[in-house]
Amino acid sequence: MHNRVHSGEKPYKCYICDRDFSQSHHLKNHMRVHTGEKPHRCSLCNRRFNELGNLQQHKCHIHHSRTDELKQDENAKFVCVACGKGFTKSSDLANHSRIHNGEKPYKCGMCDKAFRWSSNRRIHMRVHTGEKPFKCSVCNKGFRYSQDLQRHKRRLHSNTSDELTQIDNVKFECAVCSSVHQHPILLGTTYVTV
Repeated sequence: MHNRVHSGEKPYKCYICDRDFSQSHHLKNHMRVHTGEKPHRCSLCNRRFNELGNLQQHKCHIHHSRTDELKQDENAKFVCVACGKGFTKSSDLANHSRIHNGEKPYKCGMCDKAFRWSSNRRIHMRVHTGEKPFKCSVCNKGFRYSQDLQRHKRRLHSNTSDELTQIDNVKFECAVCSSVHQHPILLGTTYVTV
């Protein structure tokens, strides 16, 4: 598997956005971007994150947690002089150091914004391309960011069961114009079950 780093081979492809990955667990973690899954919870404020590294970063910067409170890799050979966090690879330490030194090497080619990580620049590009990869399972509205989709679902569909939309034989007809929809939330209060 490691030789893929050097060969550039990326046999694992996201079926939603066509992004390629060299390792299956990278694809698995990436899929959380589309599903909105956030399995890592901050024990201090209950905020949730899709990756453990993002949770650790949050604890370090928001709660100013000391490094010994964060999960450390016992094989860490490279230690951040600013906060004491350990890393197994020097490249990970270099990336982490941007948090402390403010370096933003990834520039947007369409505006004057700059980013610490290439992934943030890639996400930012949606502003320019109009890409909206996160679709509401209830009304099919598209969103640029997963958190916008989650907010939309809470605000508009909080009393809606997503499972209901999966039942093919349940349809709702507008009592005014007779149009048929998969979910009553789209019709307000003017509907009948078909």
